[in-house]
Amino acid sequence: MAAVETAYDEFPNIFDTGGAKGLPGDSVEKTPKIVITNANYVDDSGERVSCSACLQDFQLGKTARCSPQCYHMFDLPCTDT
Repeated sequence: MAAVETAYDEFPNIFDTGGAKGLPGDSVEKTPKIVITNANYVDDSGERVSCSACLQDFQLGKTARCSPQCYHMFDLPCTDT
């Protein structure tokens, strides 16, 4: 059994995040912020919009970041940390 355990140690941990990754802080700050309103609260299919990272529905009046190229929206805590 020890040989099998040793063999698994040779493979990288695919779940290891290795610390914080992502855009530098100044790039995150350049990503536009929007306020969730009745105009952008639902998508084209009528579903409530949610954070593309944590998948939680946005609440009216909350501020989110919106990617200018693909229009994905993110909670501030999901992008700013």
